[in-house]
Amino acid sequence: MGSAFLIDSPLNIEFNCRIEDNPSSNKTELVAIALNLMVCFKAANATIYTDSQWVINIFDNLYRMSVSEIEKSKVNYKILWLWLFKIIRIYHLNIKLVKIKAYGNNENNKKVDKLAKLGMEKETLIIEDRYSIVT
Repeated sequence: MGSAFLIDSPLNIEFNCRIEDNPSSNKTELVAIALNLMVCFKAANATIYTDSQWVINIFDNLYRMSVSEIEKSKVNYKILWLWLFKIIRIYHLNIKLVKIKAYGNNENNKKVDKLAKLGMEKETLIIEDRYSIVT
């Protein structure tokens, strides 16, 4: 599946990639948001528009938890959520997720959907959502 994000302010940045290893629409949306946060300025206030109510609901539930509480939770894609929240905390980001209608007339959403489709033709971004064991 393709995953993509678009930043339109203060810089204009577009990114897309292909995701394998059990791709799903929830996973691609979550990865896009986490990758988006990686290019935010430190201590930024960011509003992210998404058509995924699932991401918004889980984000809102986990936002109040510590990283150790998230580690103990039974949330799907736990490693990806930990990655996202560690980025938020390390860079002191203030994030707000806003729901937009999927396939509506939002021009940026249409552009991101096209970017995601183009991402399916790119090299694969492999994110293994499981813990690594270091010996």
